[in-house]
Amino acid sequence: MKIIVADTYDEMSRLATHKLLATMLKSGRVNMAITAGNTPKGVYQLLVDEVAGRDYYENVHFYNFDEVPVNGEPEGVTMTNLRRLFFTPAKVSESQIERLTPENYQTWDEKLTADGGLDLMLMGLGADGHFLGNVPGATKFGNQTYRVEADATPTLREVLVDEVGGDESKAPDFYVTMGPQSVMT
Repeated sequence: MKIIVADTYDEMSRLATHKLLATMLKSGRVNMAITAGNTPKGVYQLLVDEVAGRDYYENVHFYNFDEVPVNGEPEGVTMTNLRRLFFTPAKVSESQIERLTPENYQTWDEKLTADGGLDLMLMGLGADGHFLGNVPGATKFGNQTYRVEADATPTLREVLVDEVGGDESKAPDFYVTMGPQSVMT
């Protein structure tokens, strides 16, 4: 592992974009898990210009690594945001998007293995130490992809309500996420 410390957000965004593009240019199938948080917005702005309309990236498959379902909506928070930030403006084909959902999370790790594993993950680290949907007090190191109940921590229900725009009626009772063991594989 190589740790690079950037001096500014713009520098971090450029460095991350370069790393993603270098991985995306590999021959054969490339599997990348990406995030929809605030941190990568600058990366996606740069990446869209490089990816849109370029068919030589058709070998790249994108995976979401967590999903907060939204009651009454066909897609959850993560996929909705990934579409807005990257997939739609970059014109990523549906055949390149691999969706983790509440319906398939129990077989997600097997799917990743069958697809050849992940070549790269773009993720952030939250102020409370969370990564992906793994939150302090709810996550066990050995977890693979799993379901996290809204009552797993005292404040998680509030977080889920915020994730769906503050509308209690749209807030789910759970979400799904790749666990630490899935990330390490």
